[in-house]
Amino acid sequence: MVASGQVEGVRMRGVPLAEHLRMDDARFQRRRGLRPGGSCQAQRSQGQGESGPHGHLPPPGEGAVGAPGRLSLWYGFRPSRLRGAGWRDLLLVSESCKPIIRMLYSDETEEENMRRVLWGVLFLLATLAVQASYEPLWQYNGPATILFAPTLGNDGSVYFATDDEKLRALTPQGTPAWAVKPGGLIVTPIVLHGGVLYFGTSSLEIRAYSTAGNMIWKQSVGAVPATPLAVAADGKIYFGGKDGDLYALNPDGSQRFHVHLGTEVGPPTVGHDGTVYITGDNFMHAVNPNSGMVIWRKNFFNASKVPVVMDRYDDLFYIREGILDVYDVHGQFLWEARDQQGGLLLVKRMAPVIYGDTLVVADDGGSEIYGLDVSTGAILWVFSDVNTEWTPEVTASMAVDRNGIVAYLDATGVIAWFDAVDGSFYGYMPSMGAGKEAVLLGWGIKGRIVTRTGPGTQVLAAYAVPAGPGGSWSQGGMSARHVQRRDDEPFTAIHSPGDGSVITGAFTVNGTASDDFSLGKVELYIGQSKVASSDVGTLLWSTNSALFDDGTYDISLLATDSAGNVGVDTVTVTFDNPAPVHNVSQGPPTFTWLDNLVDNQYQVLVSMDPTFTTPVVTSSSKTKKWIRATSWKPSDKKWAKVLAAANLVPNPQVTVYWRVIGRIGGEVTTRSFTLDKTH
Repeated sequence: MVASGQVEGVRMRGVPLAEHLRMDDARFQRRRGLRPGGSCQAQRSQGQGESGPHGHLPPPGEGAVGAPGRLSLWYGFRPSRLRGAGWRDLLLVSESCKPIIRMLYSDETEEENMRRVLWGVLFLLATLAVQASYEPLWQYNGPATILFAPTLGNDGSVYFATDDEKLRALTPQGTPAWAVKPGGLIVTPIVLHGGVLYFGTSSLEIRAYSTAGNMIWKQSVGAVPATPLAVAADGKIYFGGKDGDLYALNPDGSQRFHVHLGTEVGPPTVGHDGTVYITGDNFMHAVNPNSGMVIWRKNFFNASKVPVVMDRYDDLFYIREGILDVYDVHGQFLWEARDQQGGLLLVKRMAPVIYGDTLVVADDGGSEIYGLDVSTGAILWVFSDVNTEWTPEVTASMAVDRNGIVAYLDATGVIAWFDAVDGSFYGYMPSMGAGKEAVLLGWGIKGRIVTRTGPGTQVLAAYAVPAGPGGSWSQGGMSARHVQRRDDEPFTAIHSPGDGSVITGAFTVNGTASDDFSLGKVELYIGQSKVASSDVGTLLWSTNSALFDDGTYDISLLATDSAGNVGVDTVTVTFDNPAPVHNVSQGPPTFTWLDNLVDNQYQVLVSMDPTFTTPVVTSSSKTKKWIRATSWKPSDKKWAKVLAAANLVPNPQVTVYWRVIGRIGGEVTTRSFTLDKTH
């Protein structure tokens, strides 16, 4: 471990880099608004119980240079990452020990090291906007092995099965909510549809539970469920049994049909029209969802436990023995994945992801990633051709967001992300050990990834990410609810105001949303703040732009469907309002602001100084610091103090500033008005 504040072997103009950056200089820290604090190791020791604040810490065996509150470097030796002996992987770390950027450092000349550091800083400027949005949220340390990828609810709740024969749930904050014993070991991933959790057990049952942990129904079946469940948009449930049968249940658990397809069956996938696609031995079957009759049966050459993935053209992507074949909806062969030399491209045996017309797959060893054209199989990009200083080690299913950013868990203990369009690598951060599937949920205007990781796969870790899922098949199971069906995201449209509008005064947002199956909720955001919501496909919301600070804003309409897909439409507008004029003769004004949907208690500060160093009055009283309202009118006594402060300024018109602070969310808005002392 290098002493705090020192960066070994890196110098600038003969001065150690740490001294050049004045990392130990208290004046430097104050100028940058940084706070002194303890070491990363001290933070590591704080975690207790099942959940703890470890999400931002380096993986075991790595070191921290510097302390939180200072510009620090976190470093670690990664033989699989680096070019040879003597290389280290350097991360520039924020004040809370969160890595900002990776830089390479070697035992070469100091000039070479400095060049790499400077290039790293330039790379930081280009990618900081993306990386700053990837933040650890929480970590849950469970008592038993987590069997499958977690399932996420729209509110951020997490549902998962453990090998101690329990079904468990966490709150959106990552704390235990409940745990129940469902009468046997859970043997399938958990599916969430219509507010109900579905899964199979070792007791030859399919069970349905509420999201509160109460059993709704159980249904005995003829065999142990041997595949993940697929749940259609109408609530019908399909799965394969160890007896080689395809089973179909109604939403209430009653048996619909079962049909024998072979000695073993693969995972079912539900097409857009409800057709069920499932392998029996080497044959793919298209099964009528109402009668159970086989519509067609084609030889796909090898059985597979990898679920079939479907794109927006209804083509079937089938991985068998590492070979990726693509068929149309009638079972006609289209293409097979091949490398640049024309040989078979062996891919990892996990569900690929699709963004637009790009299929993203990892090779069989997980050390290479390809972008393929969904229609032809043509290679659009190869990860190693685009990125020369990073070699991936993909462990499980990836996830792609609506901006085309793909996230995956790496075998070396990091979560990494890159661009689906051209393969450009963006960055990574620690993931508390080698992780598995990246499960991506839409979380307001942003997104949230939850993955299982850690020793014994007993850890769940959550990360805030820039956006929710996107693409026709964004992750394993199709969505964070693991419904395993082709289900398009909702269509959303903002009809007014128009993109690029300059708005003064009152305005109305008119938006609509629709879905191919079932629309869930519709939400309206201005910037990062939710301002309205609707349970139907139409949303009208009126307000006054003067309630916002002047500037440019994104207005976004988000719609979520029953599968957890999110559709988004965004327009960019500018609010431009002159500061209002208030006459002294009018008495105290009423200050009004918008609810930030985080707080229900606020405080108003009034000042003659835009920095609010010494407020003239506040809304607080001796008995009540916070008010439960979104407006406030000063008393005559407090208004008199404002007038007295204004009279100290010789001008006939004085600018008065006011700020609203939320008890939880902090600053809500800062506004001003002109006080006319002549009227």
